[in-house]
Amino acid sequence: MSLTASPASSTAPTPSFAANVKVSQAGPGISLAGMLGFSLLGGIPGFWLAVQFDGDATGWRAVYASAGFFAGIALSMVGLLAGLMGWFVLEQRYLRWRGIKLFSATAPLTLDQRGLSVEGLGACTWRDVLSYEGVPDSDSALIVHTRPYGRLLIEAATDLLVPVLDHHLEAARESDLREAGAGAVLHFKALVFHWPRFLAWIIAGYLLAGAVGIGLLFNASDAGWFKTMVALALLLPLSAWLVWSIPFWQVTHFSPGRMRAFELEGHTLQSSDGAWRIDLRDARARYRSASGIGYELEFVSVRPGSGKRLDLLLEAPERAALLAALEEAGTIGPAQGG
Repeated sequence: MSLTASPASSTAPTPSFAANVKVSQAGPGISLAGMLGFSLLGGIPGFWLAVQFDGDATGWRAVYASAGFFAGIALSMVGLLAGLMGWFVLEQRYLRWRGIKLFSATAPLTLDQRGLSVEGLGACTWRDVLSYEGVPDSDSALIVHTRPYGRLLIEAATDLLVPVLDHHLEAARESDLREAGAGAVLHFKALVFHWPRFLAWIIAGYLLAGAVGIGLLFNASDAGWFKTMVALALLLPLSAWLVWSIPFWQVTHFSPGRMRAFELEGHTLQSSDGAWRIDLRDARARYRSASGIGYELEFVSVRPGSGKRLDLLLEAPERAALLAALEEAGTIGPAQGG
């Protein structure tokens, strides 16, 4: 096995990685709605059991009720995890049913200035390496998101992989910005989300919390003022965050899988995967800033004359370069708040 990894500096050699490691294609991105749905279905029986016990019981019945309540909560936690695992099993069965064959082998992996290469699978440049993310509770595996091969699970020491990935991704990013500044095509990577849908989830969280609060006030008249206030203080934010976690996770925990590569040439903005091709002469773009409880976003929205809108979360240098290019194209409109 050949393995090299060196820190990036002005005098040190370009960091690289070369080794025979286990590389697996992880398949399509996780469906957040399906994952949460299965998880909640698994947790419902435990929650139902927990609320069946009498909270006003006294003596030994109170001990029995408390034990039953906590047993129900514990069962619900197990159910949530079981539902989550069930979704992953179903996802793998679906891939086999569709006949989708994914690469999985111990093969030579190379990371250097040319890009990422896996023998038996193929190679891609750093422009096509979209992002990477760690595997929870693991320092020996990493998920790398690529345009041509999807998600690659690489089983190797993260303290060797991460510095190499960081160096080359940053070098490619700086090179793209320099080329764009010199008048060449602007290449950039951005997180794609949908602002109206994000905002709808936020509003839905407020509505659910309001509905829970009204329901408690109208149906807990015998519980007493103190118990009602405690229930409101616990259930209202919990209800809202249960809904808000969906859009928040899309732009945080699941953001690596939502990264896309784009290029802006002349009046044409397009994604490398072909999902978007927008003629900017027939589009309007805006820089937007939006904030609320738990989020603060700065993004660029592009509304084409026909087709789906595009909302992009970018790093500050890429955002500035994109806004400058859009302004030059006469597409950008005045900035808006959320």
